[in-house]
Amino acid sequence: MTAFDRAWDVLKALLPDLPFESAMVIGPSLGMRADPGDMDFTTKVRVKDAIPMVEQNIDRRADETLPWKRMSTNRKARGVRDILNELAHPRIGDEDMGLFQFPHNIENRRIARNMGYPTQWDPWEKVLAPEVLNRLLAMEQQDKAQEWISTGWGMATPHGQVRNMSLIPGFSGQGMGQHILGSMVQNTGSAGDSLVSSDARNLMDTMGRKMTAGGTGNRFVVNHGFGTPEYRDYVVQRVNPAGDMFYNRPIEGTKGGLWRTPQKWQLEGNFYNSPSMHPYQYERLYDRKNVHPRIKNQYPLEVRYTGDDPTAMTNIPTYIQESMVKPGGFFHRGEAVKDIQQRAPDSYISNLIDRGLFEPGWRK
Repeated sequence: MTAFDRAWDVLKALLPDLPFESAMVIGPSLGMRADPGDMDFTTKVRVKDAIPMVEQNIDRRADETLPWKRMSTNRKARGVRDILNELAHPRIGDEDMGLFQFPHNIENRRIARNMGYPTQWDPWEKVLAPEVLNRLLAMEQQDKAQEWISTGWGMATPHGQVRNMSLIPGFSGQGMGQHILGSMVQNTGSAGDSLVSSDARNLMDTMGRKMTAGGTGNRFVVNHGFGTPEYRDYVVQRVNPAGDMFYNRPIEGTKGGLWRTPQKWQLEGNFYNSPSMHPYQYERLYDRKNVHPRIKNQYPLEVRYTGDDPTAMTNIPTYIQESMVKPGGFFHRGEAVKDIQQRAPDSYISNLIDRGLFEPGWRK
């Protein structure tokens, strides 16, 4: 039995095991907007297991109505229309899963980062899941049913700031999003951000409630520095009975506070306006005299784990991926572990690497 097998020998994790063969691959981020040290968390499943998932997803969404009337003018449809046009023109390297093998690139197209017209997830998935299924079936016909594909992705810093998260269309409802977030918390010690989408808010709330079930909570005042009650907000911090899992939840809409409750059009959009990319926005609670020590340097919306169990959140087998591209464009292999530890030697994940809790090198 290897050190990897011993480390991941199953203790009961918070999240239920996925009912299919899967893997989590952690490595230096290849996203175009990644900062040095950012890490990708990518879920993998085999083609043979992915096909029934996508078929089930398509059946589930068969009766849903698309939330637009005229696809040519509605801004909510723009991202879907553009990517369908892109997929209709194959290019070099567009074999197997093509563009769908890069979850971060798919997500950038959905949120239309450069144009400001993000598309809601439900219609996005309804339209694109059949495209994903066609590629999976083609791979199966080519005797590639045992090959691994990417189904979801998240990007975070070694200290737990979540940059982004997304799934490949067709794979929602399988629990992979929770395992991505759980892996971030388990391997970096926390997960939080100052710019939050409505989907991310719901995912964080679900995860936080699971982590702190049966525990207690405290409400803390956040004085924004103006010295009067009219400029105060509040954070509720819940903690589990063991005292090693925490969930920070901000209270929006406090009279005079700065954390606003998003309007309906920001969450859902309308015919003329896309939904807001980040309807929830909070500043990090830096160490200052008007922030309680229990929540200083944390995000108002955050989940944290302070224990040392390598399977506290998820039992999904986890690998450290060999890096493909070095800053500056030089290709190399086998330096992912060194990259992470040099960038953030004091991080939670660096300690886990020192303990030999990962299998280096994803080569499947």
